[in-house]
Amino acid sequence: VKVETGSSIIADKGSTIGLKVTAGSIFVDGAVETAGGNINLNIDTLTGLEYDASQAIWLGQHALLSVKGDTRLNPVDVLGRRTGTVLDGGNITFNSNLGASDNRTRGYVILEKGSMLDVSGTHALLDIQQADATGFGKNYVATDVASNAGSVSIIAAEGIVLDGNIQGFA
Repeated sequence: VKVETGSSIIADKGSTIGLKVTAGSIFVDGAVETAGGNINLNIDTLTGLEYDASQAIWLGQHALLSVKGDTRLNPVDVLGRRTGTVLDGGNITFNSNLGASDNRTRGYVILEKGSMLDVSGTHALLDIQQADATGFGKNYVATDVASNAGSVSIIAAEGIVLDGNIQGFA
């Protein structure tokens, strides 16, 4: 599987993008993005195969894998209030499995210098309902709502080279 320089795969907020091979490798030098979602890059080799030097998950120098958080806003109501959900950063997984029935791994993962993984959270200004000073009434207060960063998981048998950048601001 190849995602060449300048190409992109962009999915809706909270989506899952999966690239999977049973032989060969995955090479990404473009952009793969889903705000607050999941990106899974998997080598799922057949059992009984020996070492294969071509089995790799490789991010080139222009690669961007982004699952950074985002805001899912509701339409502004008649009173001008901003409501919605602030999404956490998502998850990026690199996994090399040796068959579905076997726990062993096969292959390697390389992040070239210049590549970027972004699992950062975000923040947004939302109008949050709160009780007023009397405790009986309710009003809305503009509040900066933040989200958590996501996670990166890397599993490989033959080696891991992390020369790229991993960003996870909360």
